[in-house]
Amino acid sequence: MSDKPITPHQKNEATIALWTKVVGAFTVVLAVTTIINSWIAYCQWQDLQDEKRPQVVTENVLLNIRQTSGIADTYEFALFIKNSGESPAFIRRLDVEGYLGTDLPAKPSLDHNFPRIFIISPATTITTPNAQFQISDEDKKEILNDAKHFYVYGSIEYTDAHGKLHKSGFAYRLYPGFDGHPDFFSPIGSQEYWIYN
Repeated sequence: MSDKPITPHQKNEATIALWTKVVGAFTVVLAVTTIINSWIAYCQWQDLQDEKRPQVVTENVLLNIRQTSGIADTYEFALFIKNSGESPAFIRRLDVEGYLGTDLPAKPSLDHNFPRIFIISPATTITTPNAQFQISDEDKKEILNDAKHFYVYGSIEYTDAHGKLHKSGFAYRLYPGFDGHPDFFSPIGSQEYWIYN
């Protein structure tokens, strides 16, 4: 039994079916390529944002000791906060804690905050308003004798120009100076305190 000859109509249907498969495959490839290109463009945009983002850190703590009475001294200090990034930082929250003890707590407990909104320009350092803590004469003697330590720690929350939230933390210990009085802070603490994102 011989095969029936292929009619022109059948040839046309076969050609159309083949081209339909080719077009379908091309569409899939085009869609995948578009997704990949979009992802690459998004990653590049994110990288550019990260490069230009503000980068806010605490550089140091300035200490003043004020004698208020024979009972206690006032430890008054201000933070030096720097934006080393390439765009403005919009400060949303600043937490500062004073703590007296033998060691820092394992994790920071932040209860005192200054919810003022202010802006730090790129490559600019600002000084915060002074915070004050009362230290008794007994505690002061223990600090000078290295039995207790006075710590300052906290965190800064800020947003960039795109509204993305960032946070950095800090912790400093007060060390007695050579003249017998506490006079300088030095960084201390684990990554629980020195957060940066």
